[in-house]
Amino acid sequence: MTDQSDDVRRPSFLRALAEPRCAAMAGLGFASGLPFAIITETSTARLAQLGVDRTTIGLLGAISSVYAFKFLWAGFVDARSVPGFAAFGRRRSWLIATNAALVVLVALLAFFVPATKTDALMPFAAMLVAMSVLSATFDLAVNAWTIERFPRRELGVGSSLSVTGYRISRLVGG
Repeated sequence: MTDQSDDVRRPSFLRALAEPRCAAMAGLGFASGLPFAIITETSTARLAQLGVDRTTIGLLGAISSVYAFKFLWAGFVDARSVPGFAAFGRRRSWLIATNAALVVLVALLAFFVPATKTDALMPFAAMLVAMSVLSATFDLAVNAWTIERFPRRELGVGSSLSVTGYRISRLVGG
């Protein structure tokens, strides 16, 4: 049961949305979802459009399973800053470094998309694997930043904004 003193301390949802960290949370959620949409939907659609066989497309689709194993390197991400980015702090160093690398990879991916179904898929697949690992690492950093920046009573607002940005980017990316 909640007493009135808890209600007085809780910010309203609209007041919380006006805070810069909330806008940042929605933006981080968007940035987190876009690579996943490219990996799982856009690349698959492009390969199907080229006439690549379903078995190959299915195998390339398994690349997204990297997200299920991000717990393996979560402790490393949580404990250290990215070398060369330590001045930004532990969380921000991972956010900046992984997002910058993802921007470069998305741009490079345009050059490695096979033009025909007989083109080599290996460079394309390697780019998708790299994107998947970096994107999963970015997700870890976003989650850690959310927990660090939002008090427990506001964690729902921060998480919901992240998920909203993520869902919007999935629509845009797909």
